[in-house]
Amino acid sequence: MSSKSAAAELAGSPPPLAAIHAQASRILPGGQNALDARIKKLRSEGYAVVLNIWASWCQPCQAEFGLFGRASALYGKDVAFLGADSQDNVADAQAFLRSHHVSYPSYETTPSSIEHILKGGLQGTPTTVFISPLGGMFVHPYNYTSLGALEADIQSHALGSAG
Repeated sequence: MSSKSAAAELAGSPPPLAAIHAQASRILPGGQNALDARIKKLRSEGYAVVLNIWASWCQPCQAEFGLFGRASALYGKDVAFLGADSQDNVADAQAFLRSHHVSYPSYETTPSSIEHILKGGLQGTPTTVFISPLGGMFVHPYNYTSLGALEADIQSHALGSAG
């Protein structure tokens, strides 16, 4: 999805989510600490978070990125999407994001820095974590192959009562 199409779909988003969209397809500074603070703030504001853990060198991540671009435009007025670029070269990640638009930013992380979010640690990329405002969590430990499967998890674990 193009950045202009996503921006049109996301016009009128609540301020906390609009702030995310304003940082679309960027690697933000601050690493894991900044990511943790953002998740905590979003949860305190009543938003579920969909955290996609990815890397530019990861072929399954590359394959699913278009699905996250579309899903974040479809659901970004209600759900906070964030990325965790794991064990990657920042220049490579930024180049990847220039050609694979998503309506949300990513933060630099490592498998060890993200362990406190994932019980048992990061098993590999991609991994998607759905975090409810109350702290419930659902982990999808491999890539999505269809928009329908991603949407079902968003509806169940981010918008629904699960978690």
